[in-house]
Formats: sequence, C-alpha cells, structure tokens
Amino acid sequence: MIRKRHGLHFCGRLCLFVHELDKTIIRCMRKGWIAKYGRE
Repeated sequence: MIRKRHGLHFCGRLCLFVHELDKTIIRCMRKGWIAKYGRE
C-alpha cells in the first residue's frame, strides 16, 4: 500500500513536470513563431 502511494505520488510529480515542460516549449515555440513571422 505504501509502495503504491509512493508510485502514485511520483507519477503525479512526473505529470506536473511534463505539464510545465510542455507549457515552456509551447511558450518558446510561440515566441519563435512571432519572431519569425511577426516582422513581415
């Protein structure tokens, strides 16, 4: 039971990390896209 809870906790942290990473990548992509096409 303790092991299961620990696994779930780790899964949640991993999910949160991936979500934050995703947001950062999207933000960078959007910035790059604006830099590329915003000038024209």
